Amino acid sequence: MKPTIFDIHLISTAIMVGVIWIMQIVHYPAFKYIRNSDYHDFQEFHMRRISFIVIPAMFAEILTGLIILYLKIYLSILFKISFVFLILIWISTGLVFSKIHNDLLKGFKNDIGEKLVQLNWIRTALWSLRLILLLSI
Repeated sequence: MKPTIFDIHLISTAIMVGVIWIMQIVHYPAFKYIRNSDYHDFQEFHMRRISFIVIPAMFAEILTGLIILYLKIYLSILFKISFVFLILIWISTGLVFSKIHNDLLKGFKNDIGEKLVQLNWIRTALWSLRLILLLSI
């Protein structure tokens, strides 16, 4: 059976929900355990490697969402709300989280690490709610 555009959208969202929860519960809190002498290399490694997962999944998610909106398929209120959440995720990623990660490239500071973990709960919640809404369609 050939996957629909909605299936691809749902799968990409599910991938991002898995990624964001692993980042939130395991990876981001672990930053503070990296030795200062290794931290810059670690942060560059993290950003480079996580990009192989996050960039394709996020672009698949936004692209399929835009196609769904353009073709006017699955346009329930639940999809529209979930898409608004996706836009908020993209805005916060571009304006807030990329800056935090760039700040962390200069070296780990506990206050910046804590800020990352605290603020990332917003993206974690939004992506989780998106998946719940999409599964409800």
